[in-house]
Amino acid sequence: MGFTFSVACLLLFVSTSYQLQVKNGTNGYVTYQIGGRRTNVVISAPHGGTLKPGNLPDRPENGCYDSANDECIYQAGCSGDDDVSNCKVLSELGDWNTQHLAVELADSIQARFKGRKKRRPHVVRCELHRSKLDANRDLGEAAFGNAEAALAWEEYHGFIDEAKRAVRGNVFYIDVHGHSLHDWNMIGVLLSKSGSNGFNKAVLPDRLAQYSSIMQLHVDSGVSMEELVRGNTSIGGFLQPFYETAPSPVNKDAGSRAFYSGGYSLRRHTGWKANGIQVEAIYAVRSDETVRKAFADKLAKAIIYWIKNYL
Repeated sequence: MGFTFSVACLLLFVSTSYQLQVKNGTNGYVTYQIGGRRTNVVISAPHGGTLKPGNLPDRPENGCYDSANDECIYQAGCSGDDDVSNCKVLSELGDWNTQHLAVELADSIQARFKGRKKRRPHVVRCELHRSKLDANRDLGEAAFGNAEAALAWEEYHGFIDEAKRAVRGNVFYIDVHGHSLHDWNMIGVLLSKSGSNGFNKAVLPDRLAQYSSIMQLHVDSGVSMEELVRGNTSIGGFLQPFYETAPSPVNKDAGSRAFYSGGYSLRRHTGWKANGIQVEAIYAVRSDETVRKAFADKLAKAIIYWIKNYL
């Protein structure tokens, strides 16, 4: 999608001891930390924002159900039973501290590349609270028709597109989220937990690559989907010795636990020459800065292995 907006650029000093260039979207509702010229990595955090400006209305708890077309129309003012049951909207809960985790992950990746600023990932964050904008939904559900929120949505995804264009070669996209449903971290690649295209199988067939967010990586590397999704060198494989994670060699499927396979952003920003994952970090690894940075460092190790060996 094309978009037009003005951005303000500012320079911030960060712990990596050099000047980091940052673009701000309108009203500071979106920020884009520009990565180095040799990075393949683009990181986003859609749900970690804390801003709740009074001029932006809260997103309603549900949309309006159109029974004739069996679809949801995302506008305010509908409160019938069918509206609530069919078009419920998540708006109250944000993914606390994921805006920090996204930056700390970028810090860790750069540090593991010996601090080279040219290898620092791009980072795009939505600074609005989810009650005002859900940047990980299509525009209708994201903004409920509010023009200012819609502009922030366009800027958010526009910055991700800009970061992807800046990458030379294949992109590795990481969408950072948090959850409190249970005590397992989750790594989503757009494969469901069950069904014909799910990962609840004894051995994952390579045909599943076409439904995933890592198809390009699978094709280019020749590594099996079984290994990429839950083998020893999968992202979960690197995390599992330290943090319970699914899928992984130990937790090959999610069992009875809820599982997030990936959302709008992962679908939109992966495909040809763009691979990606959705990281769902549990509350315990997000709540404390020291623990969060340790988690970011283990995740960075896995990502760099993939970049060096598979991308």
